Order: sequence, then structure tokens, then C-alpha cells
Amino acid sequence: MNTYNHYDICSEESASFSPMTTDQDASDSSYSQSFEYQVISLHSMARRLSNLQKDQQERKIHTRRHRLTTDPAYY
Repeated sequence: MNTYNHYDICSEESASFSPMTTDQDASDSSYSQSFEYQVISLHSMARRLSNLQKDQQERKIHTRRHRLTTDPAYY
């Protein structure tokens, strides 16, 4: 059961991703579709992980700056 979520379908990679198909791929379309889905999902997960890491880093920097400017015990 393939579960496509809204983010996967609307992501930039999935919009620009067009797999090269050969006659052999066309004969086994279920494999091709599942492989394509896995590739798109992997791209999507990698991008989400990267965005989460950036967000966490920015949050740490912001929290530290906030403490440095507002918390007298932090000096």
C-alpha cells in the first residue's frame, strides 16, 4: 500500500523528477512505480532532515543569544 502524503506530491523534486524508462521498465511498471516512489520519498526525507537540522541550529543560536541578553545569571 503506497501512502503518498501531500508534502511528497508537492515537493520540488517530485515535480521535476522524471525517471528514464526502458522497455524492460515498462513491462514491470509496479517495480518502476515503487522504485520511483522510494526515490522521491528518500529525497523528501533527506530535505526534511536537513531543514530540521537547520531549524535546530538556528533555535540553539537564538536561545543562546536570548539568554546572553536577558539572563543576568548567564554572564
